Amino acid sequence: MVFTKSLVTAIEMKFFENWRKLNKRAKIAVGLFILALLFLDIGVFTNGWATVKVSQPTTSAFGFNLDDYGYHSRSYTVGLSYYRSETAGDAAYYLLLIAILASVASFFFMDVHIVLLLMENRMDTVNNMLKFTIVSAFLGGIFAIIGIIIFAATFYHGDVVVNYSIFLTAIGAGVLLVGGEEAMKSRTEIQLVA
Repeated sequence: MVFTKSLVTAIEMKFFENWRKLNKRAKIAVGLFILALLFLDIGVFTNGWATVKVSQPTTSAFGFNLDDYGYHSRSYTVGLSYYRSETAGDAAYYLLLIAILASVASFFFMDVHIVLLLMENRMDTVNNMLKFTIVSAFLGGIFAIIGIIIFAATFYHGDVVVNYSIFLTAIGAGVLLVGGEEAMKSRTEIQLVA
């Protein structure tokens, strides 16, 4: 029992010693991937993508028009799923889902990279994890930007106004790209040290 407790204490001390040695760019990249995932999830799955103005007939209780033209405008705030019936909305939705999965993959690969570094594993395995991290981060950011552009390209008339979710998604895509850049800089620092 005492041997096991001292072994666990020794492993914890080695872990925290290696954690302090770990370069700051890897820690920053993990934080950026979490932030990107948060922004992308909130942006894609909330109903704030657009405000749509719809003209509807206006009638009273007896069927008479209440205004001169017989129509009134009503505004609705809709999400990305509202446009899924259209081809562009469907393409944007799936591209943004791929971006979310890529941000999860980036976070996972960066975490595996850090664990391998803390366990003092071989450098080629560590570099492979960083390659996967960088590729998934850049692909996710690019897919998110393309999805936003495809979605915004459908607004050719003035009845639709973009809303806060599209901006949150754009921020998430940018943060994901910056996280990939930090992971790339972390990789070059590791190669310089090794």
